[in-house]
Order: sequence, then structure tokens, then C-alpha cells
Amino acid sequence: MRKAQVCLDEFQEAQRESISDGRKMEKSQQRRPWQKPEELSVKVNFDTALDLRKKLMGAGVVIRDWRGDVLVSLCAQFKHVSSPFIAECKALGRAVELCKELGFYNVWFEGDAKRVVDGVNKEEEDESWEGQAVGDLQKELRGCRGWKLTFTHRECNEVAHCLAKIGLSIEMERVWMECVPPEIVLKVVNDKHCNQLNT
Repeated sequence: MRKAQVCLDEFQEAQRESISDGRKMEKSQQRRPWQKPEELSVKVNFDTALDLRKKLMGAGVVIRDWRGDVLVSLCAQFKHVSSPFIAECKALGRAVELCKELGFYNVWFEGDAKRVVDGVNKEEEDESWEGQAVGDLQKELRGCRGWKLTFTHRECNEVAHCLAKIGLSIEMERVWMECVPPEIVLKVVNDKHCNQLNT
């Protein structure tokens, strides 16, 4: 009888944990909105799309102001890339170059490649091949006082990801001023709308 009671208690505890885990998962699956930067700053989202069979990489970069309006968007293709880590480093590198070309000083870079973001933000020197890959990016970001780099989840990086997918299919780099390709306009509008709802 006591054994049956213990089994029942364990079953009920497992059920409670299962319900609790379900609620946690439900919360984590809710769409996180893209976050706009502070006033007079710009936010730069970057991402990649890879075709490992062809060793091709598409890079996508979108720069938005504190109102959520697009200032610049970019798609580019890189050849002979077989590592996702190197691909994300190249995308961030192109985003950094673009900001320097355009003279942006207060810049918040954001990407969904956690290892790259963590690697670039590391204080100590890393002698691994990954550390060498991020070395130049560290110098660039530390050389500009108003620049920062943070990690975000994929759902907050959809515009850059769509641009990266377009980048896979083009041979020449393409840049749009104050707009994005027509097929991703709705994603930009959605990001902006979600921000307005959360302010």
C-alpha cells in the first residue's frame, strides 16, 4: 500500500513538472520582438545563409534607426566558405565596413551567431583558429567607443536572415538605401509594429 502511495506521489510530481516545463516552453516560444536602438543611434543586424555543397555564403545586413526605419540594407555573396563560424565573421566584418563607409558612430551590432558574438566580446586573447578569425573584428569594435555587439535570437534577426538568403542567389553585392527588397518589406513592418506595441 505504501509503495502504491509513493508511486502515486512520484507520478503526480512528474505531472506537475511536465505542466511547468510546458508553460516554460510556451513562454520561450512566444515571438520576441526586434528591439530598436536608443535615439540618435543605429542598429545593425547581420546574418548568413550557407550552401555548404557549393561552398557559397550569402550575407545580409540591415541598418535601422531609433524609429525602426531602414537606412540601408545589403546582400552579398562570398565564395569558398565552408565554415558557419567563418561565414558569420565575414557577415559581421561586412557590416562593420559598411558602417565605417557611411560614417555611423553610435552603432549597436546584433547577430544570432552566439559563438561569434561571444568570441568578439572576449577580453582575453584566444590563440585558437576561431580566436584568430575574430581578432580583426575585436580591434575594429574596440577602436570605436560608441560601438557594441550583442547576441539575439533568430526570430529577432529575420530581416537580416532573409537578406542573407537573397545574397546566396546573387553574384554582385547589392545595396538599398532607405529600403529593403520588396519580398521582405512586411518583415520590416512587423518588427516596427511589434516595437510600437511594446513601448
